[in-house]
Amino acid sequence: MKSWMNGCCFALVVLFWAASAQAQAPLPAPRRDPPARRGERVERLRKLGGQVIGALAADPQAAPKPLDVPQLNEGILSLLEPLLTQERALESLHIGFDPVATNFARDTIKLRADARLKHTGWSPNPTQINIELQARMARSDNRAQQALLEGQLHVETDVIPLANRAIARILGRAQPRAPAGDGRPMSAEEDFQARLRAKLERTPPLASMDELVDLGIYLAGLRMAVVNDQIDRLKDDLNAAADERARAALQADLDQVRLARDRMFDVRPRVERDERGRAAALVFTAVDSGLSAGGRMDRLELVLREHEIHLAAGGSLLRGVESYALLKPLVMNTLERLQNRDPDTLRLGRGILRDSLNQARPLLFGDPPQGAPDAEALPRPEQLEPVPARPAAPPSNPNNRIRQ
Repeated sequence: MKSWMNGCCFALVVLFWAASAQAQAPLPAPRRDPPARRGERVERLRKLGGQVIGALAADPQAAPKPLDVPQLNEGILSLLEPLLTQERALESLHIGFDPVATNFARDTIKLRADARLKHTGWSPNPTQINIELQARMARSDNRAQQALLEGQLHVETDVIPLANRAIARILGRAQPRAPAGDGRPMSAEEDFQARLRAKLERTPPLASMDELVDLGIYLAGLRMAVVNDQIDRLKDDLNAAADERARAALQADLDQVRLARDRMFDVRPRVERDERGRAAALVFTAVDSGLSAGGRMDRLELVLREHEIHLAAGGSLLRGVESYALLKPLVMNTLERLQNRDPDTLRLGRGILRDSLNQARPLLFGDPPQGAPDAEALPRPEQLEPVPARPAAPPSNPNNRIRQ
């Protein structure tokens, strides 16, 4: 993954989407939770630990009861329903496993999620988000276990305001380190961050797709220029080094940086223009991009239009799949509890979901005024009105979807 992300696609994803993610936001000041909240989290972790132990201690010879996907989807609705009724910015949410394409016994799943936001922090207009993820376990040519992954993300939103919000969030982060007084040069990443910041500081707010494309192509070239400068510095250091051990280390670094630069060409940018010659879309594709020993990216396409973002990707993952056999009993145990509307599982899931939604709120809707409480924050599970238990769902049409 690191190889192609270090290319120009990395720069665009950072700018137009991932910069809006929490990882790109400045870390908030540490906040000490009240004793009641800490006790709630301790209790949640204790119950989760009990489920882990119970799942791992189960008799492996006992045949697990097959999950019923429509009933599981109804359980997911029971999990979400009390919280979603409190979420005023969310117009609708559909989420669940595809009953036709999901077969847990064959280690194959297909998950769909659709959400419509009434407004966002970058636009007063609604935003529609559609996600589709598919995964299955298989064997590679050398019989090693691998996970085959397919995914699509489609977002209908105002992309130009989103890009401007992403730029503002990048500029709001801490500035990159200046060259040290001892003369130590900045690393390639620090150099890129400093030059990126300088470019964004002198860039006025974007007003059209042409301006967005200009900035995107500039940043793609900037990443390549930074890597080429790093190669030149390593070559100079190699020529000046006299110690053989130091020369060997520098040569190894140079080989790695050159390889990373070459892999940037796996990402192919393309600009689509209308009949007037104006930019209509910025498209990045990556084909057969190696992910080191961890797997490979068979295809990737990122499309940015004025009111649309579309990301489609597919590939295989080798690293980490050896833990799948250990984690599967826990996952199946949790899904079975969710299907059966287990009260502890529902309460645990609602607490986790509540915390996640409250953390995502500033990214989606903007930060509340300084010192003011977030009036939209979701309440804790014990503050919600109880919801009557749902009876087990009868067999349903495979095309059924969860609806709020």
